Amino acid sequence: MAAVAWTENTVSALCTTAVGQFRFAIIDTNERFAVAGLDALNIIGIMQNKPTIFSGADSNKVGLVAFGGGSKLLVDADSVDIVAGDILMSDSTGRGIKATVATSNAVAIALQPATAVDTVIAVLLIRGKIDA
Repeated sequence: MAAVAWTENTVSALCTTAVGQFRFAIIDTNERFAVAGLDALNIIGIMQNKPTIFSGADSNKVGLVAFGGGSKLLVDADSVDIVAGDILMSDSTGRGIKATVATSNAVAIALQPATAVDTVIAVLLIRGKIDA
């Protein structure tokens, strides 16, 4: 079993892939962090640090994920602008995008606007389905 450490609003564990700072993260079947996929159901939060991934014996580094409260989030607002108050879900690379359908998995609320790809904004972490 992987070592998982909890604090009030964060959890740390080993990473199997380069998740990337301020991207949505999941826990994989090996109990390690991985980048979330498009509209993923099992997002646990947002990666806070930049765990370095090496190959071989030193391939696992500890990542820190925020699972509650406020955080920064890398978003893609290139094709659809994000405004404060928008509900966000994950794209295929773990970035936040505006959720637009009722079946989307709501993971965060934007607290700041964004109009470009790879913009970092403040968000509030939530969980649930949206009613768009």
